[in-house]
Amino acid sequence: MVTEITGQTVTNKLHNVPAMNDATNDIYRDIESEVVREIMRDAAYDIHNSQRGQVSQVQFNAIEKQAQNKLLDTIFLDQLIGKYIKQNGSVVDVDDLSRFLDATILDNLIYQYEDIQDNRSRTLDNYALRKFHLNSFMNMTMDLLLTELSASLIEDMKDLDEQERRIF
Repeated sequence: MVTEITGQTVTNKLHNVPAMNDATNDIYRDIESEVVREIMRDAAYDIHNSQRGQVSQVQFNAIEKQAQNKLLDTIFLDQLIGKYIKQNGSVVDVDDLSRFLDATILDNLIYQYEDIQDNRSRTLDNYALRKFHLNSFMNMTMDLLLTELSASLIEDMKDLDEQERRIF
């Protein structure tokens, strides 16, 4: 299970790494695949061993259905950031991991942005949801306006009462 998940994720994420010249690309691909595979294996086993026995199969299926790729991306990104922070100055490792980390973060940000835009457009395209959204927004706006007007009216009444007392 762990090997299948990490294999799919590594394959998808390796396509996001920026292009380089051929000589560097061959070296980079050889080093990267081993480094990434090792990091993914460590991260997957750490997460799997820490969570084993705490999550039942039913819960796992529900989480997997809901999260799809998001959960693994988050776990992998956390582990990758942790490894990146713990390194102390190996220029090759820092450059390679920073490229991979940048591509992963950019991929996640673009995916989240597109997901938000899709959800927003689906919500606004649906007549019932659009009408509910409009009514809810109008109700909240009216409630806010009436509350502010009520407070303003009470304050104006106090001011008027003080003026009448001074006059009489």
